[in-house]
Amino acid sequence: IRRGFSFLRSVRAAGTTVAACQEAAALMSHTKPIVLVLLTVVVGALSASLLNFMYNQGASLPRDGVEFGLVALIISLLSAWLAAHVQRLKKRQATWMSAVGAARVAALSLALSHTGAIFLGYFGAQTIFILANLGNDALAETLWKKIVAVIGAVLMVVTGLVIEKVCTIDPEDPKSQSSPGATPEAA
Repeated sequence: IRRGFSFLRSVRAAGTTVAACQEAAALMSHTKPIVLVLLTVVVGALSASLLNFMYNQGASLPRDGVEFGLVALIISLLSAWLAAHVQRLKKRQATWMSAVGAARVAALSLALSHTGAIFLGYFGAQTIFILANLGNDALAETLWKKIVAVIGAVLMVVTGLVIEKVCTIDPEDPKSQSSPGATPEAA
């Protein structure tokens, strides 16, 4: 998190050129898969414990899932659209995206993949809990909703990782030193 804030501070302080964003991007490292796996497992274990406690106490279990899956799809599509403009910026094609906007999309990609991993743990634990208790008809009816939510969470993780790759600027590429198609005000 510190790297992300340092990254944003240095982008703001350095100006709005691609070279400044390249320098600031050096502070930000790529997502490590182990971090996403750990987030998923820890949240999943905590969620499973809570679900088990609630079930044993006779409390109602969460019934959400489908709405989350749809929202995750919309968020992923909008993020992919932003990444397409970052790709146009990198290719020096006309776009409204600026270098600072591209840096913001890069930060969005990290947030998207990490949030997706957290929701994957949450909804994955619910799905596993329901599968373990399929004899309960009330729980079995919600299984498909949880599967939709798991698919939405996986979509968020994958979209975040793909956008992260799109937003990566090769510091050795001399073509990425300026961006004629964008203006600083566009971000």
